[in-house]
Amino acid sequence: MIVYLVRHGEAGDNIPDSERELTDRGIAQISSVAKKLKEKKVDVSLIQHSTYLRAKQSAELISQIVLGENQEKEVQNLTPEDDPAQWVVELEQGTEDRVLVGHNPFMSKLSYILGGPQGFVQFQTATIAAFENNNGAWKLLWTLRP
Repeated sequence: MIVYLVRHGEAGDNIPDSERELTDRGIAQISSVAKKLKEKKVDVSLIQHSTYLRAKQSAELISQIVLGENQEKEVQNLTPEDDPAQWVVELEQGTEDRVLVGHNPFMSKLSYILGGPQGFVQFQTATIAAFENNNGAWKLLWTLRP
C-alpha cells in the first residue's frame, strides 16, 4: 500500500483558520503537483482531506486532475493540532493506496512516525510525499514540490 501525504496549497489569511481559502498561487501549486502525480500514473481511488477549507479545495483539485472527477472525502483528525499517531493504525490496516490532504505540523510529524529520521519530510505548501508499507515497515519513496 502507498499513502501520499499532501500539504494543502498556499492559503489566504482569513479568520477563522478553518475557513482560509487557497490563493491563486496555492491553486497553481496544487495543480502543478497534481499534474506530476498524473504523469507518475498514480493509481488511487481514495482521497481524504481535513475539515478545513484549504485542504478540501486542494483535494478537489487533485481529484479532478488525477482522477478526472471529484472523488474526495472529508475526514476527521487531519487538522494541524491533531495527533498523527492515530492515523498509523488506520493506514496499516488499509489495503488501498490513498491520498491524505492536510496541514503542518501534522504532515511532518506523520512522515517522521512512518519513516523515522530517514523519512522525515519538512512539508512546504503543496508538498507531496509517497510512503510505501511493506508488511508494517514504511519507507519514503519520493517527494514532489511545485
